[in-house]
Amino acid sequence: MEEIHVGLSWAEALGKYKLTKVITLNPRFVLVNHMNTDITFREHGGAARGSVAPGEKSFMHFMRTSDEKLLTLAYPGLNARWYAECCGQMSW
Repeated sequence: MEEIHVGLSWAEALGKYKLTKVITLNPRFVLVNHMNTDITFREHGGAARGSVAPGEKSFMHFMRTSDEKLLTLAYPGLNARWYAECCGQMSW
């Protein structure tokens, strides 16, 4: 089972639509790769979620339902070693 994590904001529209509310959904977790190589990410204990190229962004919308939220990173390839020390636990 998974949870969706998004930020929610709302504002009033302008002009003739001033009685309308504009709802905006944004990803809560954004990964930005500032390294010179691709990185792969996943939740601890789960399957790989995606890869981020150098200078690119990736978004995490869905996470497993659990009390512990831990992100792990690895360099792409077979027999990759997953690192959790760099990220720490995600808590709110």
